Parts: sequence; structure tokens; C-alpha cells
Amino acid sequence: MDHVKDDVCDHSLEDIGMIGRMIGLGNILAAIISWVTWHSIPWAIVHGLCSYFYILYWALTQSHLIAPLR
Repeated sequence: MDHVKDDVCDHSLEDIGMIGRMIGLGNILAAIISWVTWHSIPWAIVHGLCSYFYILYWALTQSHLIAPLR
């Protein structure tokens, strides 16, 4: 019975590790940029899934917001 319990715990930890590897810096950065820009959770999720593609799009279309920082 303990063997089955240990297998379930190990499997859950593996799932958490896989999810952690799937969520990267690009996903988080895209979701944050989307939230700051649109204030919408659904758009933040969509843009987070697009990851670096959304970050690149945002940087190309919103460069006037970055220019004052230079």
C-alpha cells in the first residue's frame, strides 16, 4: 500500500516540474506586458501563450514607449 502512495507522490512532483519547464521567462514577460498594456486577464493568458512572438510584436509597435528610456 505504501508503494502505491509513493508512486502517486512522485508522479505529482514530475507533473509540477514539467509545468515549471513549460512556463518560461518569455511567457511571464509577455503576460506582464499584456496586463500593463490591456488590463485584461484573458489577453494576458493569450499573449503569455504567444511568448516571445508577442514581446517582439510589442517592441516593434510600441517603440515610442521605450524611446524616452534611452
